[in-house]
Amino acid sequence: MRRTWGLLAAVLAAVLLAGWNPQVAGQVQRSITNDTLTVALGTEPSTLDPQRTSGDGLMVTKHIFNTLVFPDRNLVIRPELATRWAVASDGVTWTFELRRDVQFHDGTPFNAEAVVFNLRRALGPGTGPSLTKTWLDMVDIDGVKVLGEYTVQIRTVAPFGGFLFNLGHIGGGLMMSPASVQRFGREIGVRPVGTGPYRFVEWVRGQRIVLERNDTYWGPKPSYARVTFLPIPEEAARNAMLETGEAGVSVRVSPLEAARFANSQQIQVIKALVARPFAMWFNVTRRPLRDIRVRKALNHAVDKRELIKAFFLGDAAILDSVLPPGLPGYRSVGVYEYDPAKAKSLLAAAGYAQGLRLRAYCPHGRFTLDAEVCQAVAGQLAKVGVTVEVRTFGDYAAFLSTLEKEPEFDMYFFGWASGSLDPDGALWPTFASENAGLRWNFGRYRNARVDRLIRAARIEMDQSKRRQLYAELQAILVDDAPWIFLYTTYGYTGARKQVKDVWVRPDEQILFYNAYPAR
Repeated sequence: MRRTWGLLAAVLAAVLLAGWNPQVAGQVQRSITNDTLTVALGTEPSTLDPQRTSGDGLMVTKHIFNTLVFPDRNLVIRPELATRWAVASDGVTWTFELRRDVQFHDGTPFNAEAVVFNLRRALGPGTGPSLTKTWLDMVDIDGVKVLGEYTVQIRTVAPFGGFLFNLGHIGGGLMMSPASVQRFGREIGVRPVGTGPYRFVEWVRGQRIVLERNDTYWGPKPSYARVTFLPIPEEAARNAMLETGEAGVSVRVSPLEAARFANSQQIQVIKALVARPFAMWFNVTRRPLRDIRVRKALNHAVDKRELIKAFFLGDAAILDSVLPPGLPGYRSVGVYEYDPAKAKSLLAAAGYAQGLRLRAYCPHGRFTLDAEVCQAVAGQLAKVGVTVEVRTFGDYAAFLSTLEKEPEFDMYFFGWASGSLDPDGALWPTFASENAGLRWNFGRYRNARVDRLIRAARIEMDQSKRRQLYAELQAILVDDAPWIFLYTTYGYTGARKQVKDVWVRPDEQILFYNAYPAR
């Protein structure tokens, strides 16, 4: 296995380095100065409109914009543009008091009118799908209105215990200048104007996005005068720039490269558990997988420890819940231990002593070693008489569309993360019966008892009671085995050792406005 990994690393390095453009890298000031931090991103944003962007675009826009509230490093909701808030006894009427000392980068004031404008723009008809709309729609907002210059009211259709987390989602409630939206129209995606710690300077497509410190920022001023984001798709190129000092930070470092950097005198590796459980999700409408004995048999047939050792150098955690560790409400329920004899016995009891044929759909390139893990799982299942035909999709959008529209599959590899960092964002989209067959309940899962608990947790405003409901829910779901439970992984971010206090969040976003250069 070590020899295989060595060969794989050499091939990857050769292929990826071939795609690195040193001319682009050379245009950037070295990040080790005290003025500029250069960040090597994995992808270039499609837009910097905070209500339309996703992925690495969120990483950029959060430096330009603020939300009303935002979860801190301990996932506790803290004030940002709102100084305080209260919910009425009806559980649906929220009142927010806003900061009075805030201006947008274009000089226009931030106030209640701006909040109402932003929420109506995000939720309005004709806006099309977006992460912002997704997370605000889940709240089911009934109306927003101005109560005073710095007081705004938000009403929801029903009580929702995860409301503040959805409002504080990094792509859910960022406030942009109404004047700039009206002035620039569709060009707002390349002329972003917020209230955040950095203001937009320029975007040279394919080369760089440059932000400069907002010296009138209402909060703590960033240490770096500028942050420059470079779109560098190839990991080897990003890491090469990190090693030469042309980048101060490199995102999404692979486990192999993280191990290589471990003894570096110039580079630190920031390791963070990712709030994304990985599993083979079952299509429970397919005849063999309607039988819980088959679902449990497949769980016992997969050696998760071997997968973690082979693909992640042992540095991952066996999945022991439908929620990942670190997410509020997470409860360790237990694991399906590797037991091929038990797997065969369960299959025989279910009428499949002579074997079973299944079809698996797997993405290729969306998650770390996703297609390779799928093939390995298929190989392990073959040892208990289960033949798996694996179909891979290099186009992630096509993969999702196929799961939704062509349900002729038995299982699929997937990793769903709650972007809101609230348990509801992990469980309602993926297990509620009303979402069966839709994104993201591709497995068509339905369970009346699970539905009751999900609904009860959604409308429960007492967070301690919500945690109790989620504990019960996790136990039921693990026992019902809707997945082959695999692992949760760590994310690795590379940074020069001079760069301090880079904030790597469990939603895989990386923030730099608290970062500072070592003196």
